Amino acid sequence: MSEPVNKRPNFSSEEVIRIVEKLYGISAVINELPAEVDQNFYIKTNDEKEFVFKISNATEERSVLKFQNAALHHIANSDVEIQIPQLILTSSGDEISVITDTNGTKHLVRLITYLPGTELAKVKLHSTDLLREYGKFIGKLTKSLEGFCHPSSKREYVWDLSKANITIRQYIDSIKQPEKQDLVKYFVDMIEELVLPKQEKLRSSIIHGDANDYNVLVKDLRLNESCSFSILDFGDLIYGKTIFELAIAAAYVIGEKSDPLSTIAELVTGYNDVFPLTGLELELLFPLIAARLCTSVTLSSHRSDQIPDNEYLQISAITAWETLNRIRNIHPQFAMNTFRKACGLDS
Repeated sequence: MSEPVNKRPNFSSEEVIRIVEKLYGISAVINELPAEVDQNFYIKTNDEKEFVFKISNATEERSVLKFQNAALHHIANSDVEIQIPQLILTSSGDEISVITDTNGTKHLVRLITYLPGTELAKVKLHSTDLLREYGKFIGKLTKSLEGFCHPSSKREYVWDLSKANITIRQYIDSIKQPEKQDLVKYFVDMIEELVLPKQEKLRSSIIHGDANDYNVLVKDLRLNESCSFSILDFGDLIYGKTIFELAIAAAYVIGEKSDPLSTIAELVTGYNDVFPLTGLELELLFPLIAARLCTSVTLSSHRSDQIPDNEYLQISAITAWETLNRIRNIHPQFAMNTFRKACGLDS
């Protein structure tokens, strides 16, 4: 699988102020937010309303954005209560509009509501209660997308965890340090030995696909015991294996944890309470977590070669490398037994 051509938008704040006023009739102050391939702007109006203006990479197809919009509508209309952004229509009633930059390149744009909260990555202490509630939230996210179908869901995507071994082997040479390459190769061998022969037997559904700790917001945090969650950025939506959602969430929440397995087990307990896991999903969860981490560090190395001045690419890479080193000596059988026990099953 190849990476998309980099056509990241580069609109100034002054341009965005004019565009938002023209499209939505909104006068506001704005601040640019971190983004990898798109441009996002925080918007606050004169009457204190808050939004995010999203400018898509020029390679983004309208059908993919319509897929994302349909998912937001589906979740909002589901029986599961979950906090997500809401779409705001233009003055002419459109969910998606087109703008053109000074070079004549066209970009698709949308306006969504801003969700308050603290990024999970910035919550210093992750108590047992918080982790279990987070697991339940990811379970609710899975449940809310149950039964959702869309023609754009089955797409070629470099972050598709079902093809992680292909992506990693394609770009592994961008990892320059031999010891780091060896670490990734160890886990790719594990993925190919344990996951690939059984992968097609896993349950499938449309998943959010990027529940990393910068896309998840925590609200009403009281002494790390009572909280609620919301999730941002539906740009990685894809039809995949249902367990990928939990694996991706777990891959990021175990960063800097001295006992990664116990952390994952709390997530598993919460998730299983809402969306019961199968034996096979519990068996493959650990190597799938490693697959996500290896994909992250490999693509970060590859993209850093292409865009060396983009610091955003390295946000998760340092922690991911540390986590891979920390879980290197965990046997997948032991991990599976730990997760089964977290679900009240015999090991």
